[in-house]
Amino acid sequence: MAKQADPAKRLVEFTDVSVAYDVQRAAFWHRKPPPFRAIDGVSFQIGRGETLGVVGESGSGKSTIGKALLGRAPLATGNISFDGRDISKLSGAAMRRLRRHIQPVLQDPYASLNPRMRVADIIAEPLLVHGIARGKEAEARVAQLLNLVGLPSDTASRHPGSFSGGQRQRIGIARALAVEPDFIVADEPVSALDVSIRAQIINLFRDLQQELGVAYLFIAHDLAIVRHVSHRIAVVYAGRVAEIGPRDAIYGSPQHPYTRALLDAVPIPDPARRGERRPTIRGEFGRPGDEDHGCRFAPRCPLATKICREAVPPLAAKAPGHLAACWNS
Repeated sequence: MAKQADPAKRLVEFTDVSVAYDVQRAAFWHRKPPPFRAIDGVSFQIGRGETLGVVGESGSGKSTIGKALLGRAPLATGNISFDGRDISKLSGAAMRRLRRHIQPVLQDPYASLNPRMRVADIIAEPLLVHGIARGKEAEARVAQLLNLVGLPSDTASRHPGSFSGGQRQRIGIARALAVEPDFIVADEPVSALDVSIRAQIINLFRDLQQELGVAYLFIAHDLAIVRHVSHRIAVVYAGRVAEIGPRDAIYGSPQHPYTRALLDAVPIPDPARRGERRPTIRGEFGRPGDEDHGCRFAPRCPLATKICREAVPPLAAKAPGHLAACWNS
């Protein structure tokens, strides 16, 4: 069980990162609206070989965190460091070199693979782009990667259309691993798969981490999956980190009311407890940009007080390595 990332082994560091997008002005608006902040003041660290799970409702900013790390979202504030180097403003050739070390595994295994390319060419493409291998050497590397993700060798000569969703995601994982990255951003990598296949892919992620030492940012909305794969967990609400800490602490002793609400919403598979009334939160999901002068969860929070609506709570330690942004926890 990993603890807070050791600074000596820290691989990724977000420091007060915000991502903002311009909002188009409607014809009847007299003033240009302020930029839309998809994430606002996000800070965390990830150590080598560690998995940070990121959870939250749809629209909370989970995927934007991954895009910011991949250089696909504009930073309004803050900086991102990778292996001790500031990567916040990289572009062009420098960004291409960085992508050898940070790779994505995308959500939709059907849309993320070119249906006109053979699997061998899909996996070999990163090897060619980064000048790692070509010809017979690339073919051997492709065969090795297919074996690593549990696919037969004849997979290389076929096209993605002849595979199931789970097999396609294995191909996507093999492509990400082709350049031997230190870090993988896995954005909802099993949400588009059948329930029966999800466990296989999650176990594959864990096995690869143990064998290769790769670190993950694992984005998901399924709390059971995040618990199974993560060392630490960050709970995101309306663009801000509500709580972050070790996996067992988050599930066993949640400090933020939003985290407790998410855990309470998980279905109970015990027939004896069917119909049991459980606490719920009321109101609509807060959007990034709402309640900028206080806690964004305050309109829905059963513990909210005056200070919650007037001042943004800091992400403060509630236990060693366990932080929450709540005035009343």
